[in-house]
Parts: sequence; C-alpha cells; structure tokens
Amino acid sequence: LIDFDKQTMIAVFAGGSCVATKVDVKTILLESNKIVVHSFVIVSGCALPSFSYPFTLVAIDKTSLPIEFAFESAKHPNEPF
Repeated sequence: LIDFDKQTMIAVFAGGSCVATKVDVKTILLESNKIVVHSFVIVSGCALPSFSYPFTLVAIDKTSLPIEFAFESAKHPNEPF
C-alpha cells in the first residue's frame, strides 16, 4: 500500500515505440536541491508489429523538491541488430 501522506509515486515512461521494450530506474539521488531520477531504457527489436508504452512506478519519501529525469538507452545484449 502507498501512504500518499508520506510517499510520492514517480512514473517513468520510455515513450511510445516499437523498439523501447523496458525502462528501469537505476538510481534516485539528491543533487543540487533537486531529486534526480536516473533511468535506463532497454531497446530491442519487435518480434511482431506492435507498439508499446514501457513504464515503471517507484515510491519515494514525500518531498517538495523538484524532480528531474535523466535517461540512458542501450540495445538489449541478446538482440542481433
């Protein structure tokens, strides 16, 4: 259960794509009076014609600081292309 009086939910979206298949949060850090969410997007090919909207949700302690998102992207190591 999420206690919204004590926690904030952060949603991280990789965007709509045929190739972005997974997004993970690597770290959530306090940097220069802001919360920075570092995310990693796994990119791989589509097995079938489809469109995905990868996302993940993370709960953090409630804060009034601004939240900034930083993304990295990488090809899935098992993909041939």
